[in-house]
Order: sequence, then C-alpha cells, then structure tokens
Amino acid sequence: KRAAPNGSDYERVTVTNDFDQILANHAIEAALVTKMASEHYRATQQLLEFGKHVFVEKPFVLRIEEARELIELASTRRLTLMVGYEYMLAPILHAFRAAVEQHLCDITHVEMGWEQPAQDVRWGIPKQPDWSSTVVTDLYPHLLSQLWVLLGRQPVVVELLESRDGYSQTSLRLRYGSTPVKVVLNKCAHRASRMIQVTSSRGDVLVLDYTEEPLSSLAAKIADH
Repeated sequence: KRAAPNGSDYERVTVTNDFDQILANHAIEAALVTKMASEHYRATQQLLEFGKHVFVEKPFVLRIEEARELIELASTRRLTLMVGYEYMLAPILHAFRAAVEQHLCDITHVEMGWEQPAQDVRWGIPKQPDWSSTVVTDLYPHLLSQLWVLLGRQPVVVELLESRDGYSQTSLRLRYGSTPVKVVLNKCAHRASRMIQVTSSRGDVLVLDYTEEPLSSLAAKIADH
C-alpha cells in the first residue's frame, strides 16, 4: 500500500508484480490492462474468467477472433469489458467539432497525421515502444475514434494503404462515410506531430494541432485559403 505525502493512506490501492495474486484476490473487482498488445488477449481472458471487470488499453487485441471471444466471455459472465479510446472524451476534440460546425459550410475532405518519435515522452515519462504492434494497429484506432467524434459513426472503406517497411510508417486513403480522408502514421518520426485538418468546398480550412499535452490547453486554429 502507498501513503500520500500528507500521511493519508490509499487503502484500496495495492501494488504488485504478481499477476496470479491479482487473479486470486476476490477483493479486486476490476483491472486495467496496459501490457504489450500481443499480451492483451491472454491477460484479459484470465481476468474475465476470474470475474473481474476489464478496461483494455488500445489496441484491444490483434485478431478479430480474439475480440469476439472476449466480448462473448464478458457478456456470458455479465462483466464490463471496454477499450480505452480517450479521444472520444477529450473536450478539445468536441470543441473542434463545434468549431467545424460553426465555421465550415460543409466538409469536402479531411487530412490527419500522427507522427511520434520511437522514444516518445508523454506527461514527462518516456513511452516505451510496443514492438508487438504495427503502426496501423497501434495508432489507427485513435484516428477512427476521432473521426467518430467529428463526423459521427460512419462505414469505413480503406482505398489505399502504403508503407515503406510494413511496420513503423504508413499512409492511408479511406472514405469515412462519403468523406475522403488522408492519413499519415509514423511511430519512428524525428519529431512529434499530431494534427487534423478539415477543408470545406469554399476552401476554408480548420486545423487542430494537438501535438502538445495536456489537450485542454490547446486551441483550434482557423485559416482561409
């Protein structure tokens, strides 16, 4: 158990590296899975089998069959199983959607980019790369969740996927509903860059640069072309 600096105890928090101890502890009702993507399936399966609610960091799992099995297992056990797509709840992204609706007459296309160094730093902590997951399985789910916020739930058709190595960098062209979307993903970039650009038929452009965190400090920038 950990004690806070002011002397008060976090009585419900226990720190352990023993996964079996977590499974066997009936007092633990829920768990957060933040392991390497290749380990998500087995860890989530065991937690559900032992009656724990589970929150899984994206990507959920790496095979559709595993996803279906875990969803069925959670449903059968009447347990909560959810995946962390935090951008769906990010206030700045919802503010950006409101700005798009206010300032653009329509949307003709969207461009999205997510580039990060291999040794990225988040919240002052070096983020270790997950070598079990490609750039598509690692970052693409984030962008889909952002499109959901901006444009609502729509069918997705991937028209083109190009990659120089099949792992660290890729560019995609897709249709989100009827909207063309261009995406660049890179998790071995020289510098971090994360942006969304929305263009209207009049040539007006709305850009969200969310490279820096915390996201609450960012502002959408409008530019006319």
